Amino acid sequence: MSGEQFLIWNARGLNSRARRTAVRDVIVLERVSMACLQETKVDVFFVNMINELLGPDFDYSCLPSVGVSGGVLVG
Repeated sequence: MSGEQFLIWNARGLNSRARRTAVRDVIVLERVSMACLQETKVDVFFVNMINELLGPDFDYSCLPSVGVSGGVLVG
């Protein structure tokens, strides 16, 4: 589809609010329609955290990290 923007980012951790804000800024600035964030290092995703990252209009799926590695969020 034309006009669609995809973001794939090795986030290296999203437990920091500053990091989540930086990701959100890119998503908004680039008008991303699909985002894949890997190496989130987040073991439990809460709805408010996902809304901080993607906004409320994204559907999403996530795989939690295991220990201090992994984690994927697709929106």
